[in-house]
Amino acid sequence: MPVPESELPVHLPSLDDVEDEASKREVMERWAQTTCPSCGGPAHRDTDTLDTFVDSSWYFLRFLSSDPASFDNTPWPVDEAHRFMPVSEYIGGVEHAVLHLLYARFVTHFLHTLRDADSQRRLVPCPEPFESLLTQGMVLGRTVKCRETGGYISDEADAARALASGTAEEKWEKMSKSKHNGVDPLELVEAHGADITRLSVLFAAPPDMSLEWDSDRSATGCARWIERLWKSLPSETELRDDHGAIATEVLGSVYGIVRPAVETTHRAFADSRSFNVAIATLMKLSNEIREQSPAARLLAVRPLLMLLAPMAPHICAELWERVACLNATLPDTLRAELEAPDVTTWAGNLDVTDVHAQRWPCVESNARMENLADLASAAERTTSVVAVQIGGKMRGTIEVAADGDAPLSREVVEEAVLASKIGSRHLDEERREAIKRVVFVNKKDGSALINFVL
Repeated sequence: MPVPESELPVHLPSLDDVEDEASKREVMERWAQTTCPSCGGPAHRDTDTLDTFVDSSWYFLRFLSSDPASFDNTPWPVDEAHRFMPVSEYIGGVEHAVLHLLYARFVTHFLHTLRDADSQRRLVPCPEPFESLLTQGMVLGRTVKCRETGGYISDEADAARALASGTAEEKWEKMSKSKHNGVDPLELVEAHGADITRLSVLFAAPPDMSLEWDSDRSATGCARWIERLWKSLPSETELRDDHGAIATEVLGSVYGIVRPAVETTHRAFADSRSFNVAIATLMKLSNEIREQSPAARLLAVRPLLMLLAPMAPHICAELWERVACLNATLPDTLRAELEAPDVTTWAGNLDVTDVHAQRWPCVESNARMENLADLASAAERTTSVVAVQIGGKMRGTIEVAADGDAPLSREVVEEAVLASKIGSRHLDEERREAIKRVVFVNKKDGSALINFVL
C-alpha cells in the first residue's frame, strides 16, 4: 500500500538523544508501527528500501531543472528532457558496467514507454540514456607489503629497511587507507598549484588505463615544462631587435609547426580522449617554438595556449594577457598581418582578452597559410631523407642534398645510395649486376623512397 502523497516525504525518527542500541531499536520499531491509509487498521512500514543505484538511475533527468515549479505533474521537466537527452558521455569505473550503467539503461527503457498525461509526449525521448561510454582506469599507489605477515608497512623508514633486507615487497595497488598508499591532492596543489596537479594526472596515462601514481616524478616534469613555456615568451627587447621580421616568413614558419599540433590535439580531445597525447604534442610544439625568432615565438604561443587552456586554465589566462601586452609593442604593419582574419582562425583574436573565450583553433581550408608554410618548408630544406630498400627489405636511410622545393631525381639518389655505406654493404658487384629494376618515389613531405628490385 503506497504512502499518501500528502504524507511524503517520510522522515526517519531522530536518534540523537538515544544512547544505547536497545533503545534505538525500540524507537525504530515504534516508528515502523503505523496506520493503514486505506482501512485505518494497524500497519507496518516496509523498511526494505531500494538500493542507491536504483535511486541514481534517473538522477540525470532530475538534474535537468532545479525549479520544481516547472514540472508540477511530472518527476522531471519533460520539455528539458526532449531538449537535452540523451547524455553525451557516461564516465565511470569498470564496476559501473554491471551496476549503475545497467540499471540506468533499464530504467530509461521503461521510462521511455510512459507519456505525460497533459501533452501525451514520452517522458523520455530516447530509450538509451547515454551516447558514449568512457570506462576510466584505476589510480594505483605504491605499497610495501611484509612477505611473512602480509601486512602493509606505513612508515617510510621501516618500509625502506624492509625492502633493503628482502623481508618486504613493493607493489602498485588500488589506493586505500588500509594499504597506506593514498595521496592527498591538496598537498600537490599547495606544492605546485592546481594547473600542474591537473596536468600531472592527465599526462600520467590515457583515461581508460590504470596508472602508477608517482607524485614527485609526474608533477616535477610538468612543472619544468610550464616553466620553459613561460620563459619561451620573448622579451620587449628581443621583439624590438626583431622589428625587421617579415610577416610572410613568420606566418609560414609558424603555421607549418602549429598545423599538425592542432590536428593531433583536436583528435586527442574529440576522438580518443587521450589527454596525455595532447600534452605530449604541446610539449613538442613548445620545443619547436623555442627555436623560432622572437616575433614567431610570440605568434606560435597563441594557438598553444588556446589548446592548453582546458587543461591548465589559470596559467594560460595569465600568459595570454602577457602575449597581448607584448604584441602591442610590434610595428603596426607586422601586427596587422599577424592579426589578419585568416590568422586569428588558428592563432586567436588578441582583442578578446580572455583565452577561454577564444574559438578552438581551426587549420582547415586556409589556402594562404598552406602556401606560406610550403614556401617556408622548401626554403629551410637543404637535404632530403631517402628510405633505401634492397630486394624488398628496408636497409636504412640516407640524406641527399636537395635543391629547394625541386623533387629529387632517381639518377642522383641511385648514385648516392651506391656510394653510401648501405650500398657498399648490401650491393656488392654481384648484386648490382642482379638488379632488375629500380623503383623511385618522391613523397609529398620532401622525403623519398628507392627500392632496388633483385
